[in-house]
Amino acid sequence: MKKSGKMCAKIAEMPLIFCHFGYSEYLVNTLICARQTNPGRRLIFLGDDQNHLIAQAAGWEHQNFADFRSSQHDGFDRHYKVVGGRTVHKNAQGRNRIWLRFIFERWKQQGIIFMNGI
Repeated sequence: MKKSGKMCAKIAEMPLIFCHFGYSEYLVNTLICARQTNPGRRLIFLGDDQNHLIAQAAGWEHQNFADFRSSQHDGFDRHYKVVGGRTVHKNAQGRNRIWLRFIFERWKQQGIIFMNGI
């Protein structure tokens, strides 16, 4: 098997992960299509209480963002400041802020970033 063939085989073994907050009408069709075009692959939906049933009905394993809360959650909120214009500030509130915190925490766990004191 060529090197590219081995890489494709490894990629096919990886789970497919879809992240989404809340409910959107397109979710049902998107998840069903992804399941049909990825037979045999582990399908993980990282979401919230509003999309739990949709993910399950479409045959996906649902994981709730809230279950990934770490002990550093509050430290992030105390120290994180949005730098940017009005649009950037607006987009970094609410759900987007939760998503940013989740990403930073995962990066820190992987050793990709260092967050001193958080």
